[in-house]
Amino acid sequence: MKDDFKIQLEETEFNYLFDRVALLSDSVRQKYAVKTFDRDDIRGFQVGESPSPMNCRIRGAYELNDVSQYLLEMFHNSQDAFYLPTIGTAKTLKNKLKEINAEPLRGWTHGQFFVEVDSVQPYQETFKTRLLSCDEIDTFIQIHSTGFKSSKDNQDLVTAMFKGLVTHGLGEAYVVEDGLRPIAAGFVYFSDNNIAYLATAVTRRTDRNKGAHQALILRRIESARQRGMKYVSATAQLNSQSRRNMETLGFILSHTQILVKKSEGEE
Repeated sequence: MKDDFKIQLEETEFNYLFDRVALLSDSVRQKYAVKTFDRDDIRGFQVGESPSPMNCRIRGAYELNDVSQYLLEMFHNSQDAFYLPTIGTAKTLKNKLKEINAEPLRGWTHGQFFVEVDSVQPYQETFKTRLLSCDEIDTFIQIHSTGFKSSKDNQDLVTAMFKGLVTHGLGEAYVVEDGLRPIAAGFVYFSDNNIAYLATAVTRRTDRNKGAHQALILRRIESARQRGMKYVSATAQLNSQSRRNMETLGFILSHTQILVKKSEGEE
């Protein structure tokens, strides 16, 4: 896989995470102590009241050898927690990580996957899938929270994030329904680089292994096709059912990504 395409895939995911924070209203930003910055080829965001690795990232380059001294100084000197998305594995980057006094975040190794939209057959509905309006995002969140065991306060934050993306035309939320009962939900984000990103998907535990996740994948690929996107990308843990479902539908592993944090002694 060419390095420049790997960078595009990384940038797609980062754009999604950045936009869902940057588009929060002023009142929500104040409540959750949100900070964003986009300057000097370095972008980042931090949600002080919800400092998960999804909500606190900084990027200037996705290859550690290309990371500027300026970014490293920000990374190490900031009082805020930041995680640096990086192409590679803990093993292949061991020496470089030691050199910059950083370490991989345990449990946050993912594969970056992609598929060319035109290689996927046009969507044929096998499950009833439905596009949600902005006013129906709560239905999406109800299912989403069952997969991520979110607190009520965090659900409110995530609801505001997804509503911001939908309101600005940057994403769509879908549910799979069994009769009138929603059993799975997924979100697709449309980046400005001709790549759509399968941002998240959750199936209710009692309804798994029935094909709902694959139906969500195919429906969101079709949405990307309608938007004129060339590729669809997604991240998944390397030994997961999500990966197997995607590869069944033609997704290819581009590379492995780790999140890098300050070494423990610096905290």
